[in-house]
Amino acid sequence: MGLERLTAVIQGVKSNYDTDFFTPLIRLVEKISGKTYGKMPTMMFPSGHCRSQPCCDISDWRWNYARERWRGYVLRRVLRRAARHGKLLGINKPFLHESARVVIGMMKHVYPDLADKASYITKVILNEEQRFMETLDAGLRILQEETAALKKAGQSVLPGALVFKLYDTFGFPPT
Repeated sequence: MGLERLTAVIQGVKSNYDTDFFTPLIRLVEKISGKTYGKMPTMMFPSGHCRSQPCCDISDWRWNYARERWRGYVLRRVLRRAARHGKLLGINKPFLHESARVVIGMMKHVYPDLADKASYITKVILNEEQRFMETLDAGLRILQEETAALKKAGQSVLPGALVFKLYDTFGFPPT
């Protein structure tokens, strides 16, 4: 049993996302998106993906070193997945850096380095999210052009090569 599950049991809530580990982040996403968690359970994705891992990873490593290696790749994928779910919630601006501020506020008593490096952490997250928004918009344009061409040709299935390109280059999920 992980820490979040144990906390859910101790706090008497139904889900990890209803614990005090996640509720401040979910409230922030609710505020930014204008949607309610109870009616939009997908809100848990950006909240969970931007909790402590991105902040701690950026704080612990030299970002310029890590981003070119597997750790940076994993971190970038986590941030991009959270940003994509934010976009699905209707958030069309960077918001994960604001989530990082909430995480830093919650965790700084356990990880003092987070508070010391707060401006650096939020800057890195903001830059990554802005880069991904540009990439996502470019991918959406390609997808729209391709689906329009398919409709015109009377087809409805995206070619596998396009699905792979959208996933590999633009971060789109294959399903």
